[in-house]
Amino acid sequence: KSFKLILFIPLFVLFIQSSCKKDTPKITTYGAYKFAAKVNGQDFIPDGGILATPIDIFFVQGSNPLNTNLYVVAYKVENHERISLYIKNIIGPSHYSLNTYTPGYPYQSEPPHCGMYNKDNNKGSSNLWVTNSIDTGYVDISEYKLTNDVQNNVVKGTFYFKAKSLIDGTVVEISNGYFSKN
Repeated sequence: KSFKLILFIPLFVLFIQSSCKKDTPKITTYGAYKFAAKVNGQDFIPDGGILATPIDIFFVQGSNPLNTNLYVVAYKVENHERISLYIKNIIGPSHYSLNTYTPGYPYQSEPPHCGMYNKDNNKGSSNLWVTNSIDTGYVDISEYKLTNDVQNNVVKGTFYFKAKSLIDGTVVEISNGYFSKN
């Protein structure tokens, strides 16, 4: 009887482990940058290319010199896919809602907070999904430090958003998002 129990316990543990769904996407590291996300449940792995770096996180001075805007972009060569986040007037660690309809930066100078997803349709045109008042999301900044030396700026955060296509009305879900620059 104890022999059956010894066989049963490892098999039960193996079954439980195999039935658990892994929700954590693969984190891509590029220099001081890290990025992870899922697009409709599939890992989005930035790989850049000849014309683009896989991940870029930079701070843009606002029209008011006291304001700093945050722009995060991850690029995937296949299908020319791109996930973009824009936070206007970042003030430090905080929760930022993505709930305004806008095509966002760089399409619009200093837009409200927004999340965007681009994907080429393989016919030479691109589909753009943007957050809005119904398809919303958030960025939670957990660490933020600006310095006089841009190379030493630090930002870390997580994000999630749904966005609606400007072309065909479909909705995309970007989940389990993470980014950092340190």
